[in-house]
Amino acid sequence: MDEHFFISSGSDVRETYYVSSVDFELDGITYILMGFDLDMTADELFGMAEEMFAAK
Repeated sequence: MDEHFFISSGSDVRETYYVSSVDFELDGITYILMGFDLDMTADELFGMAEEMFAAK
């Protein structure tokens, strides 16, 4: 059990989710790409961010 991260609100059921994200600023706008329990590597997530840079 990870003692650092938990939220409990009226339920005894324990569920674990993993969050992956990358954030960056482009032309004064902050972008955040985030997913829960992704089947992606960090390189793939950064690749998505690079595609956004290239599209500008």
